[in-house]
Amino acid sequence: KTEQGWSWFRTPIDEATEYWAGNPQAGLTVVEFLDFQCNYCASVVRNMKPVKEEHGANARFVVRNYPLDPECNPRARGYEDHPHACEAAYAAWCAGAQGAFWPMHDRLFENQDEQDPEALRGHANALGLDLAAFDACYAGDEVKQAIRNDIAVASQAGIFGTPRIYVGNRLVSGAASTSVLDYYVRRSLETGGDSPAPAESSTAAAPAEPAAATSAAPAAAALPAPTRSMAPVLVDGAVVWMDRWEGAVTQDGRAVAQAGVEPAQLSWFDAKAACEAAGKRLCLENEWIAGCSATTPVDENGNGWFNDDPLRGSLFPYGAFYSESACEVAQDDVNGKPVLTGSRPRCTTPGGIFDLSGNVAEWVGAESDRASVMGGYFGSKSGATCASRNGRVQPGARNNTTGFRCCSDTPKDEAPVPASQLRAVHHAEEGDRAPAFTAPDAQGRPRSLEELRGRVTLLNFFASWCGPCRREFPWLIKLHESFRAQGLEVIAVGLDDTPQRSIDFAERYGPEFPVLTDAEGRVKGLYSVHGMPTTFILDEEGKIVYSGTGFDPGSTPARLEALIRSLL
Repeated sequence: KTEQGWSWFRTPIDEATEYWAGNPQAGLTVVEFLDFQCNYCASVVRNMKPVKEEHGANARFVVRNYPLDPECNPRARGYEDHPHACEAAYAAWCAGAQGAFWPMHDRLFENQDEQDPEALRGHANALGLDLAAFDACYAGDEVKQAIRNDIAVASQAGIFGTPRIYVGNRLVSGAASTSVLDYYVRRSLETGGDSPAPAESSTAAAPAEPAAATSAAPAAAALPAPTRSMAPVLVDGAVVWMDRWEGAVTQDGRAVAQAGVEPAQLSWFDAKAACEAAGKRLCLENEWIAGCSATTPVDENGNGWFNDDPLRGSLFPYGAFYSESACEVAQDDVNGKPVLTGSRPRCTTPGGIFDLSGNVAEWVGAESDRASVMGGYFGSKSGATCASRNGRVQPGARNNTTGFRCCSDTPKDEAPVPASQLRAVHHAEEGDRAPAFTAPDAQGRPRSLEELRGRVTLLNFFASWCGPCRREFPWLIKLHESFRAQGLEVIAVGLDDTPQRSIDFAERYGPEFPVLTDAEGRVKGLYSVHGMPTTFILDEEGKIVYSGTGFDPGSTPARLEALIRSLL
C-alpha cells in the first residue's frame, strides 16, 4: 500500500460494457482513473495520446471515473474545487451509450471550464448525439450506478486522488510524462503483458522489481576502475566521471561528494561555482540520464532535450519499476527535508551512484538558459525517475528541494572532508535578518530592500499563473491602503520568467507599492521560496517575523492584519 494507492492492482474489466480504445483482446491493459475537471488528468491524457497511437494494436486502454465531487463520491467530502465532476462523468458515460465516449472524453478535457449541465448538453449537441436519448440517460439511474461502480473499484485500489494509472497492473501515479508512460507500456509488453500478482507477504511489501534489461548496465570491461568519490559513466561510448553522492560544499566554496552528510541546497549559479572550484563541472542532462539509467539517451525528436524521448535503459536507478521504499521520495512536500547522502542503500545504480532518484532534485546544464533539475526530490514519489527533468525552476532558485552533483571528463579523487569544514545548510526563516537584495521595478529601475529598512515591510512573491496569487493580490492592495499611513511598506516580487507577465498581472490591480521582477529567481533563492504565493513580514529592524506559503481568504487576512497592527 502506498499513499497513491496499491502498487499492484488488477482492475476488473468487462469487455462487453467498458469503453476502451486499442485492442480489446490484448494481453496488456492500461487503466486510467480520471476526473474530467482535474488539470493534472488533462495533462496525463495529452501525454497518453501518443502512447495510445504507438501501442494501440498491442494494448487496450480503459477509463475509470473517479470524480472528486461529493455529489456522487462520498470519499471526496470537503473537496469543492470540482463542482461539476460528477455531471461530466455522467455526460461521458451517456455519450458512450451512443458510441461517442472518446470524442466526449477529449472534448471535456479540452473544455474543463465548460462542464455545467447546460454546457454538457451543448457538447453532446456539438458531437451530433441524439439529445433526447442523451437527456434520458443523463437523468437515469443506470449512469449513476455505473459511476458508483467505478468509485467502488477506485476504493478497492486505495485511490483518493487523480490521475492514477495502472499499466499491466502496476501503479503509475501523478501526471506522468509521455516518455514514462511509454516506458511502462513497452516494458510490460516486453515481459508479456499484465504482470502477475506479487507473492503474498505478511508485511504487504511492494512487489519485487524485475531485473533491468541487459542493456541497462554497461559491461564492466568497458569502464575504467572506479575511484573513491566518482564513478565512470558511458555516454556515447566515452567515459564521463560522476560524483557518487549528492554534493556538499566546503567553507571555502568547493564541492565535495561523500556519504553521510546533508546535501547542499543551492541555486544553479552557486552549484556551478562549487563544481568549478573543485575542478569539475555540473553534469549535462544526457550525462545525468546516462548515469541514472545506465544507457546513453538519444534525442530522437531533435528538440535539444533528452527526457522526452523513449528511455531504453532503466527508469529508476535501482531497476525497471518503481519501489516506494528504495529512495527518499515519499515525504510530505511542505514539511519534508532531505536525508543524509547515501542513507538509502537500495537507491543505487549498478555502477554505484547513490540517490539519483529523490532526496534533492539535482541541477544540470552548462549555461543558465539550459539549467534544469533532475530526478525529483523527497516528495516526488513515482515521478522521481531517470527521465524526470524540471526546466521551469529558475537558475537562481534554491530551497530544500534543490541540490547538485558534479561531473568531470577525468577522475577527480577526493578524500572525505570533516563535517566542521562543510558549510551548514540554512534557509531564510523567522528570526533571521531579511537578506538584502536589489531588483528592477516595472520601469526597469533598480530597487533595494535597504530603502525600506526601519519600516515594517510585507514582502510577497507571486507569479501571473498562480491561482492563489490572483485571490491574494486584491487583498494586498487593500492592506496597503489600510496601513500605509501608519508606516507599512509592501513589496511584490514577480517570478515569471518573462518579466512583462508579472508587470501586466500586477497592473490589472493598480498597486501603489513597488512591483519588482525576478526572472532568474535570484531573490527567490535568497528567501528559499518553494511555492507561491509566499509572504514574509519584516519588523522595523529588518528581522523576519513571519513567513508563510499560500493564501486562505478565510484565515490569512485576519491573521496577518493582526500581526501587522501589533508591529506598527
